[in-house]
Amino acid sequence: MTRKWNFVICFLFPLLTWASGTVVRDGGDPLFYFLESTRDSLVDTLKLIKLDNNESAHFCTIGKLNAAQKNFCRQFFFAIVDQMLQLNQGEQKTLFVLRDKPLYVTGPDGKPMPVAAMTQLGPQGEVEFHRDSIKVMPPAQILFLMAHEFQHKSNYKNHYTTDNEVIGPFRNGRELIDTVAASVVEVAKRKGIIGTDYGLRDLFDCQIQVGGYTFKDLVNTTRMFKSTDMMSYETGIGLNPNDGCPKISENTNSTLYFKVNIEELGNCNDEPKYASTRSTRVQIIRSFAKDNSGNQPPDQIVNEDAIASFNPLCIVDGGTMTLSYQNVQFSCHYYGTQGSANISRAPAP
Repeated sequence: MTRKWNFVICFLFPLLTWASGTVVRDGGDPLFYFLESTRDSLVDTLKLIKLDNNESAHFCTIGKLNAAQKNFCRQFFFAIVDQMLQLNQGEQKTLFVLRDKPLYVTGPDGKPMPVAAMTQLGPQGEVEFHRDSIKVMPPAQILFLMAHEFQHKSNYKNHYTTDNEVIGPFRNGRELIDTVAASVVEVAKRKGIIGTDYGLRDLFDCQIQVGGYTFKDLVNTTRMFKSTDMMSYETGIGLNPNDGCPKISENTNSTLYFKVNIEELGNCNDEPKYASTRSTRVQIIRSFAKDNSGNQPPDQIVNEDAIASFNPLCIVDGGTMTLSYQNVQFSCHYYGTQGSANISRAPAP
């Protein structure tokens, strides 16, 4: 019997709730993805405020600022906004660093006080974040931190503003910088540029080879974290209906699709206790159409393979997963991860 194959790629996810975040390769710390996607939100917000006349005119009008403070806040921001944009774009953009040890700066009383983020004055040097402090912060709060730190790196009238100096009609630099940062966050929230939650999608380049033909497409999967520290997670292909799922029809009654389940407990840590628990399971599954009575027959696993101590996300150049059934071969290659900072949690019913 000659079998007619029909190729289908599922690529379904809610486009309206996802921004085009930065794509980062390999299985790096999820917080870096979150920071980069927040950086994207910062850049988009700064551009909007700068270019939209209505936003420009009403910037720095939050809270109980008096007229002098509003005017100075606006003047200060528009004097440095181009520098903030330059520091966050291009190959020479400021690097982010995650620190496990607490970060301290000098407080108003002259004593060290712990902070979630810090940087040196001026355009040189990284912006440092304390991992344990930011890992549970929502996107808007991290956007606030980021907007604060990049003001320290921007020159205002041949001077880099510190937290504790007196400046203009504000009690100190921190009050001014926090006012600007809060104003940036207000615009980002109102315009939907920043959301209530972070998300990660792992991206795969897939192909199906059958009958001498090769079909290609991209699929993606929402990464599901298993702990608050985001060091352990589950990801893969075809794990839920809204994710990518390469499939091919056998006939009018059945379809083959490729499923990958990746379990990671140590965020690509190579210590034996983590590497030994790492695993990837690949399956080719036959899914049936409903019968004449409207019943859905159960799926069948027609081939599967378990790959111990393997996670394609932990390979710098990406790892490939391949499985065959009869004359059909599925193959998917991990090529990056995309973060988003504007996921909005649905309101409670």
